[in-house]
Amino acid sequence: MTKHINESNSLVNLCINDQRLDPRSWKKLGQAIAKSTTIQTLQISACNLAITLCIKNLCHGLRENDNIKYLDLSCNELNDEQGKLIVDAVKLMAEKRDHLQWIEGLRCEHSAFNAHIHDHHPDQDGLGPQAEKEHSSPPRRKKD
Repeated sequence: MTKHINESNSLVNLCINDQRLDPRSWKKLGQAIAKSTTIQTLQISACNLAITLCIKNLCHGLRENDNIKYLDLSCNELNDEQGKLIVDAVKLMAEKRDHLQWIEGLRCEHSAFNAHIHDHHPDQDGLGPQAEKEHSSPPRRKKD
């Protein structure tokens, strides 16, 4: 499963339901999720995530991935400590995503500003070379 996640360039939805994975498998899954640039929906339901080490391994992947928009961990009987680990990982994911969107927003504004400058035609506002010719006084003739 992790090999498919690592090699896929189009995997958007990952559903892992009713699976009983050991901590080592969760570690591999967490590493694969961390490297994925396409997963947006992650559904891990009824997978016996009640082992804290499994949650820690999954959270590693969540913290590193800023593409996941929907996370379902229902029916896993998480305790308070495990819930806090998940909340901290999701909070970091959201902060990274917000920061990235902010940076990209600046780049887009910057690009739009540059496009406006490059599309600007100086003669449109009367300040270009043509306008200078029209507004300047006629050349003086030299007296012989």
